[in-house]
Amino acid sequence: MHPYLKLHKNKFRLSLKFKLLGVLIPISILPILLASFGWYETMIRSSMNHSADITSQYTQLVAENISQYTGDISQALDPLLIDLNFQKFIKTPKADMVSQARYALEFRPILQSFMQSHKELLGVLYMDLHGKILYQSYQRSMNYIYPFENDPFFAHISEVRKTVLSTAHTTRYVLGQQEESLSIIRPVIDLSNGQIYGWLIADIRADYFRQLMKGASPDKDGQILLYHPLSGATVTNQKMDDKLLEHLRGAVARNNPADPEFTLISQHVSYQAVLEDLDFGDWKLIWVTPLDAITSGVRQSLQWTLLIAVSALLLCCLIAFPTMRIVLKPMDRLVGGMRNLSRGKYEPVAQPAGKDEISFLVKTYNQMLVELEQMEREVYQAQLKEREKEVLQLQAQTNPHFFFNMLETIESYAILNNGNAVSDMVQSVSRMMRYNVRNDAGWAPLSEEMAFIQDFLNIHRHRNGLSIETEWDIDSSLLELPIMRLSIQPFVENALKYGWSPALSEGEFKLKITIERMGSAIRFLILNTGIGMDPKVLEMIRQLLEQGVDGASPYFKQHTGIYNVYRRLVLVYGSRVRVRFFSGTPGGTKVDIMIADEAGASGS
Repeated sequence: MHPYLKLHKNKFRLSLKFKLLGVLIPISILPILLASFGWYETMIRSSMNHSADITSQYTQLVAENISQYTGDISQALDPLLIDLNFQKFIKTPKADMVSQARYALEFRPILQSFMQSHKELLGVLYMDLHGKILYQSYQRSMNYIYPFENDPFFAHISEVRKTVLSTAHTTRYVLGQQEESLSIIRPVIDLSNGQIYGWLIADIRADYFRQLMKGASPDKDGQILLYHPLSGATVTNQKMDDKLLEHLRGAVARNNPADPEFTLISQHVSYQAVLEDLDFGDWKLIWVTPLDAITSGVRQSLQWTLLIAVSALLLCCLIAFPTMRIVLKPMDRLVGGMRNLSRGKYEPVAQPAGKDEISFLVKTYNQMLVELEQMEREVYQAQLKEREKEVLQLQAQTNPHFFFNMLETIESYAILNNGNAVSDMVQSVSRMMRYNVRNDAGWAPLSEEMAFIQDFLNIHRHRNGLSIETEWDIDSSLLELPIMRLSIQPFVENALKYGWSPALSEGEFKLKITIERMGSAIRFLILNTGIGMDPKVLEMIRQLLEQGVDGASPYFKQHTGIYNVYRRLVLVYGSRVRVRFFSGTPGGTKVDIMIADEAGASGS
């Protein structure tokens, strides 16, 4: 073919990105342009009409002003609370009127200065556990026969343990005209022992809080109020509709919103509320504004959006289904092949016709499957051989010094011309050597492992001149069970090494070997009643079993017996093996080995 024709043929062969681009332009760009135009027109009108709508910044600012003012009032009482004469006054008995008057005369200037610097205060009332009452005000006189115990406002004042802003109440305990006020209640503490003796109640005109909220609303339709959820009390800067106030209380009680912004409906009108907590008491500052203007814009935008969505859906149906079916069908097959690969199935994907990117991708994926399967087999075989090699190396290291000791024992009996003992030991050693070095990949029936242990105990009897009282409790159905060679004997040798001593009397050291089924697992118990392992060694072994062989103590570089057999068990059985060491009763050591079968291990 002429190079010019070949070049132009490749030029007109559209790649996948151009195919997708040809579909995405009418599906994405056109609806976005239409939606942007519709949203732009409607949201501009909405933002212009409500540019000064409720924001949480305004509410937070007013809440901070009220909290700061309340904190300033509380802090201004500090000089009085730490005054020495005031501290003496609070501890003076109620009947000692002379001392009360003398102390009050000394600290009253502090109260007067406090009142002068805060003109919005109606008065300051002190009352304590002794029944003493003191009132300071420039505008009112106190009714000292007022029954405070019957006033609901003072009924629970003894429960106040920190500074709070009270609910709105009427100052009924003063003579003359009564006013609505909010009180800052601060506990009075005896500085000598830290106990609460009384309370200072600073009455503040409710109108002063309305002034703090006055003019805060940026919208003529918005309303701001102080709300006390526990009592339902409110302080508003303007008259609020009763129904709206009722629904607002219900919304706060019902939702208890953690989000400072929430919505409610009152008389078929939607409102948005912004809530801020005050620092003192359980008061909340709430800002409420109607959402009519905002929702009207949203409704228009919603209509535009629905219209555009329906149009885009029709357009997508006309363009996408026939086109994307052709484009994405090979991709679906490729995704299915990858899912099978994640489940371990190496199934090639049918290669589509053509020479585009998808066809190349499918072809590459199928080639990768072949290479990956071959590589996995090679890696598995290599890992298997490496693990078998390490197991056999560790097994070869198990107790080589034991055989040297046996040869020395045989030599000593030979010198004494004890032919029967020499013959018996040579036969035991011969069987043990054949068992230890034979080529069987490191596995043997349980019965042969038990025979190896019996030969080991026989050699021990000849070396020390004493027989070990041994109890065998083995499930006969397990005798042909294949187990890892030399997986039980090292624990028996360890029991003799740490638990047996020639100084022990006959019967003082006993050895018991139990092998049984426990559900889907096989349990091996090696128990001795001897001296018992050193607690430090036992603790290091327990740490080895808990932390694994990688975090083993340097102790096991010289004492490799338990370390090697445990590492072999982990290499062979993995998470299916569990080894535990216990101090025996009344003495000695117990080793508990549990090996679950593969089905039981996966199920657990």
